[in-house]
Amino acid sequence: MLSTPPSLPTKTDLAIIGAGPHALTLVTHLLQKRQNMRGKILVFDKGGKWMNHWQHQFAALEIPHLRSPAVHHPDPNPFALRKFAESRSSEFFPPYDLPGTQLFEDFCQDVISRFWLQQQVIPLAVTRIEVLPSPIRPRLRLWLDSGQSIIARRVVLATGSSKQQIPDWVNQIESEYPQDRLCHSQTVDLRQLYLTGER
Repeated sequence: MLSTPPSLPTKTDLAIIGAGPHALTLVTHLLQKRQNMRGKILVFDKGGKWMNHWQHQFAALEIPHLRSPAVHHPDPNPFALRKFAESRSSEFFPPYDLPGTQLFEDFCQDVISRFWLQQQVIPLAVTRIEVLPSPIRPRLRLWLDSGQSIIARRVVLATGSSKQQIPDWVNQIESEYPQDRLCHSQTVDLRQLYLTGER
């Protein structure tokens, strides 16, 4: 059954492609400084919700904690995560009090809720960006996988490293090579691997 594409405005001031931690950080900082931007920002991500790809990758790779200390997070207040985790101090890992994955995920959901961003992500992928010439100020047309398009004054790419980078030498390996022995990190799901006795 085909779903109806979401209703979109014809124009927006700012389109953000991707809904991961960097996009969330950008939106919260913009809204802290300019509340009037609330209705002028559209976020596009095929997953349809904030942090979708991040959550999937952290779960698939069974990552217990972040690499960055507790001041690196989407809230404009650098100490907000510490305040949020006052009763969860056991979820910081040495040597630099690295936040646990579940703690960081819960905190990001709290940030999304406090900034009223739950419905901000549009579940569509941007497939192409076209520059529209203008004598005053060029605009950008975003083409979406639904067939719709929208014109944006500004566009931010916050897609992370979502495109797989496969080295050329992979194509030189014989086709009989077992497919489960050569894969990209984005396709690994440790929850489904049974490596007893293997390293």
